[in-house]
Amino acid sequence: LSRHPMVEYWTSRFCRLLFFCLLVFGSIHALNGVYELDLKMPGKMPSKDEEYLCYGIKVEQPGYITEFIPIAEVSRVHHMIVFGAMINDNAPGSVWRCEGSLGVPSAKILYAWARNAPALKMPNGVGVPISGSSTVNYLILQMHYNLKFIGSVLDYSGVTMKVTSNHPNYVAGVYILYADGSVSIPPKISEFPMNISCAVEENVIIHPFAYRTHAHSLGRIITGYKYRGNKWTLIGKGNPQWPQWFYPVKDKITITRGDTIAAQCIFDSTSRRNTTKIGAHGMDEMCNFYMYYFVELKHLDVLEDFSSCGSSADESLFSQYPADANKPLPPNPVFERQAKMVAERFGPELIDDWLQSLDVAIGQISGIAIDADDNVLIFHRGPRIWDEQSFDLDNMYLQQDKGPIRNDTVLVISPTGKLLKRWGGGLFYMPHGIFVDHKKKLWLTDVALHQVFRFDFESSMEELILGKRFIPGGNLESFCKPAAVAVSKDDLVFVADGYCNSRVMKFSYDGKFLQVIDLYSIQGHRNAFDYMQVVHSLAINDEKQELLVTDRENSRLVIFKFNGTLSGFIKEKHMHGAIYGITYCPKMNVFYVINNQLARETVAPVEIRVFAFESESYRLLYSFKPDNFVCLDYYYNFVDFKNTHSIACSLNCSNIYIICSFNNHFIVALGHGLPNTLLKFNIHAISSPVHVEENADNANLLMESSNELSMFDSHTFYTTIILCMVAAIILAMAVAAVMVGCRVLHRRQGSSSNKDRSNHPLLKNSKWRQGFQPLSTEDIDAVDYTSDDSDDREDLLYSSSQMKKTSDL
Repeated sequence: LSRHPMVEYWTSRFCRLLFFCLLVFGSIHALNGVYELDLKMPGKMPSKDEEYLCYGIKVEQPGYITEFIPIAEVSRVHHMIVFGAMINDNAPGSVWRCEGSLGVPSAKILYAWARNAPALKMPNGVGVPISGSSTVNYLILQMHYNLKFIGSVLDYSGVTMKVTSNHPNYVAGVYILYADGSVSIPPKISEFPMNISCAVEENVIIHPFAYRTHAHSLGRIITGYKYRGNKWTLIGKGNPQWPQWFYPVKDKITITRGDTIAAQCIFDSTSRRNTTKIGAHGMDEMCNFYMYYFVELKHLDVLEDFSSCGSSADESLFSQYPADANKPLPPNPVFERQAKMVAERFGPELIDDWLQSLDVAIGQISGIAIDADDNVLIFHRGPRIWDEQSFDLDNMYLQQDKGPIRNDTVLVISPTGKLLKRWGGGLFYMPHGIFVDHKKKLWLTDVALHQVFRFDFESSMEELILGKRFIPGGNLESFCKPAAVAVSKDDLVFVADGYCNSRVMKFSYDGKFLQVIDLYSIQGHRNAFDYMQVVHSLAINDEKQELLVTDRENSRLVIFKFNGTLSGFIKEKHMHGAIYGITYCPKMNVFYVINNQLARETVAPVEIRVFAFESESYRLLYSFKPDNFVCLDYYYNFVDFKNTHSIACSLNCSNIYIICSFNNHFIVALGHGLPNTLLKFNIHAISSPVHVEENADNANLLMESSNELSMFDSHTFYTTIILCMVAAIILAMAVAAVMVGCRVLHRRQGSSSNKDRSNHPLLKNSKWRQGFQPLSTEDIDAVDYTSDDSDDREDLLYSSSQMKKTSDL
């Protein structure tokens, strides 16, 4: 069948048409796909308590927001609000103080967050319009910092928005009922009500789908109702001391002209001696009821008018307010723990002189680890120094004649700074990485030996050696200056290999080779410039089955799955220089990264900081460095925080340890102000992550009510493609069947005909007729292609091929 010229003709055109359809649909999908838009503080810190800071970005392309993902914690941020505005007269990229006044005209609220609230996802078919036909040309982020930070902390809190350019059927907006400053809360009252109400004038169908309550410490219950014809319909009831996110409206409600929307806040002021006013500070109060709603896309203009209600309430109306409105909600320990406001300041405190005087000689410190008892282990080089005389161009160690380091190279130090144990003398030549696994086994790497070792932590007995002694290599049995080891809870061993090989080697716990993990073997990352330059440090995220790799000289993190597939890269614009160390704290879902100066001498100096990333989304949260810290370098000059090499965090994540290692002389103490300093930071007010989903059934947190609406779904493209391909295949089979039937019928008619086929125009030419033998489906196998008459065989093949070409013509 495939040799039939008509089949080839239509097959060729069908494939071209299918390819064209795929290209068109793919282009449409790419243009109309979902993308992420970040609105985050660009590394700022409050200069005082109770400070409001604002930052804005211009919306570059029209679209519809389908999800708001907060990047903030109650330990750093009191609350944040996203506004949409038509104009923004503030300088691009600037951060301005915005207490009392936003400083942007005609701004409207699009999203609000407080007390560790989770993400807000729009119902299916609903989007918040930005740019284009809407009046939102700028997005403004307002941050309320309740307390000034400790030390030099830069905050990157904000919101990530998922945006689609597909037109939904419905558009969403926020309607807020708020109490103005005309009412105050008297002291010593257990239930003080504050009422707000407004009549609806919009003659469209409005669909509330979520609500949010906001008050400060005195707020107990906030309710919102629709009132019409002596009937009260509950929109939402919330405890403002819980996570302040947009909870779903339980029942389907519609609002239109003639309805009244009312809200009531109940305050408990028994703890106050003075009157509490409505205001922006933490000791003031607020009474806000947010209602997220949607209308049909054709009523987009309603979003501009139906946005706020701040007038005084009709008190005669509230005399009929439902009696159970002020009844407290049942206790919810999960919410209360997650949303608890932090009374102390957030930030790292450098613990001066935390190490007791150690009667042990210390050299270059290369590695640091934490054991199961929260003790600190350091791996140092004694009098040995890694410099330009250590290795030749083939990475062979040049000082083997000096023998191993005689001093103990492994020190175990308690959290209070007391030396508990030391060992490792006479074993290592150039120590580098150290790791304590879940079985209390100690893993060490030596870049001079090009080997990896496993020791029993208690007995210090050697159990396993990987690599060839003093022999660098790039095969499956060798390393070249291995830098680090990390072991997962399911006993997978990962080795950073390292300074020469640009790869990670994966082994079983007993040392059996399993896999090479690199960028060369991954499709799409095979060009000569996309490889890891100095695989320096590793961290394990067992929950996500991911390996985090510091690609040191490329200034990025590379994330692999345990099976070697690439998850992605982190190349943060605020994180400059080389990426040296990484540590993960699963208890807080945070990993910390330390940077340093790049090895290239031509680059400008960079600021050294510790960067904190959230482990679920890998978004940057904050960064810090020591405040007024000085240290002595090799030449005993006072220098700032620099030459960082390794980092580790305590089991409860409250303490961070950092190695500042210099090419210094052999010294006899560790501490603040000396080379090879082991710095200890205590992170104040760090909060434990509690996910709202843990108590979702109790609080009715799943957005289910509005999911029946239709919209362009991301799966539509793939469904369309599959249907097109199925239809195309069926069509092709039908065409082929018809053509085969016609072919067979034509041949049967031809065989019974007395017409002379030699009269065919194509066969009149003697050149075409030479050696030609007409074939039928019955006698195609009867042709002898093995005949000794090679000329006849060649003529036959030539004529058949020419017939195919002529038919194509």
